[in-house]
Amino acid sequence: MRGTKAMVPLLLSCGMFLTGCQSQRGLPQLIDRHQDVPLYLFSCQDGPARPVPEATQRDAALVIIDYQEALGDCKARLDALRMLFASGSERE
Repeated sequence: MRGTKAMVPLLLSCGMFLTGCQSQRGLPQLIDRHQDVPLYLFSCQDGPARPVPEATQRDAALVIIDYQEALGDCKARLDALRMLFASGSERE
């Protein structure tokens, strides 16, 4: 007798959870949207040429500075692409 009294609330709560699984919405629809991306965002600034073996420390430092500039350029373009596509997904 005790087992039956405990089963009723358990079955009711299970039934309540099962009704939450049904949805009145249909399948999601895919939206094909064209996003114009400026061509300059598809390439990065070229890195500097490798220093020759007889290069000085000054030459090596300049190469490192040029690499940092090229890296900054690439990161800025990647950030621009992220912003472009993030703003496009917010419109939907």
